[in-house]
Amino acid sequence: MILDVLIGVFSLLKFHWWLFLFYLVSMQIVMLVMHGHLSFFKTYNTAVIFQELQCIDNVP
Repeated sequence: MILDVLIGVFSLLKFHWWLFLFYLVSMQIVMLVMHGHLSFFKTYNTAVIFQELQCIDNVP
């Protein structure tokens, strides 16, 4: 009886450990993706602003 309870608790802990590990990995991936998108948008906005500035400079 006690052995069954211990095995159940251990399997539950193992399951939660894998779930926690999966959660951590997915959070890292989400952070990387978000950071990549943010840096991409930043560089894109910088390029657009730079082009607009060049157009303004080219106007006589």
